Amino acid sequence: MIFVGLWYHKSKPSFNTYMIPIAQRLKKLYDEGLEVTPAYNFDKVGNHFPTTGMPAKHKVKAVLLTGTLDNPARDMVLNKCGHGAKNGCFCKEVGANFPCFSS
Repeated sequence: MIFVGLWYHKSKPSFNTYMIPIAQRLKKLYDEGLEVTPAYNFDKVGNHFPTTGMPAKHKVKAVLLTGTLDNPARDMVLNKCGHGAKNGCFCKEVGANFPCFSS
């Protein structure tokens, strides 16, 4: 899991401030990969033993499969307004605010 961060302020942050660098690094891992040298080798049945001599280098590529977001962050990632907005759903009807408690 990648923890992006917490934001405590009166206004929302610019989402691109921290998502663009993360997206660029994830794209680089997918396109170019990462070269690793394992400390152990594995035989055909899964037993591992220390690498001797010149260990082989392997190129590993990564892709982000899923993410976990709360509702406000999900709306920012999907570039949509929240469920409490004037047009919060995907239908054509304009929403209305209904107070929960009368004062």
